[in-house]
Amino acid sequence: MKSFFSQHDKHARRHFLSHMALLAGVSTVSLGRALAALEGDFVWARLKTDTGDWYTDMKGQGMAASSDLNLIQKVTENTNLTAPYQETVIEARKEDLEKYPLLYLTGHENFTLPVGGPEALKAVLLRGAFLFLDDCSGTLGRGFDQSARALAAGLFPDQSLQPLPMSHPVYHCFFNLDEVLGGDKRIVSYMEGVTVKDRTPLVLCSNDLGCAWEGHPCTPDGEKQRDHAFQLGLKIIFYALTF
Repeated sequence: MKSFFSQHDKHARRHFLSHMALLAGVSTVSLGRALAALEGDFVWARLKTDTGDWYTDMKGQGMAASSDLNLIQKVTENTNLTAPYQETVIEARKEDLEKYPLLYLTGHENFTLPVGGPEALKAVLLRGAFLFLDDCSGTLGRGFDQSARALAAGLFPDQSLQPLPMSHPVYHCFFNLDEVLGGDKRIVSYMEGVTVKDRTPLVLCSNDLGCAWEGHPCTPDGEKQRDHAFQLGLKIIFYALTF
């Protein structure tokens, strides 16, 4: 697979998003029809770390289902994206990172990247890639949350993680969300992100979307909350591919 940076023009993607968002703003477009406007190839790439349980919610690691595969199924059902139905795991190194516009990192535990990993990751994020950090632990200030915040601070020392207001574009790509219900749990009512100029290349979710995708019971709002978690996952993908 070639580097995605040689195949995508960021300005063109932004123009496309702005044009389509204007259309969506003046019509009542369903989730499926709206996201179907996005076409092309897409791979959900899970980032492997040196330590930590980066494999959380993968097939054979918990429930019979796979969070990645279940989300990919939603992508192919609701968009015109061509997404291979497979779990894709990549290393934190330049030759892997630059192939994928969206990178997914999850787990419960503290984690570390290999030597050179943070530098390679920062380079692709500044060139248009997007990192989604999904905390499965349900705890703040330790474990995955602690490492995720340290990683964000190391990547972007001049910016800080901030709660993303509901006016942020990630909540309004083609269809609107007016609240964050959570994943399989609801720790906070928002996602956090690092914004560089007019773009947010890194987002942290503390509510464990992955376990909701995998099939864990969702508390407190049950299947409504699971549906919301899938919607949020699709919106994260859409934001990553268009901003």
